[in-house]
Amino acid sequence: MIDETMKALTEELIARGTSYDIDFLRRVYADDLKFVRILPDNTVQILSKQDNLGFFQTLKDSGAAPLNTAHTILFADSDGETGTIVLKRRMS
Repeated sequence: MIDETMKALTEELIARGTSYDIDFLRRVYADDLKFVRILPDNTVQILSKQDNLGFFQTLKDSGAAPLNTAHTILFADSDGETGTIVLKRRMS
């Protein structure tokens, strides 16, 4: 299932996040945001809103080039207030 509105919002989030638009991220991330990352060794890492903002701010402050935007959305749904996205990404 791919909700087209959630897909479009996610694609904007990826585009703006990978170019370190911190103000945008601060506005769109819910305070109770959880990013669940599955690392190459199959460990699970859970990142909060503050964790994610810190990650992108550190990259921005270091002058890092924008991250890769490649992604595949596997699931996107919303109840009108809360959304859930499952995607695969390569950020480097």
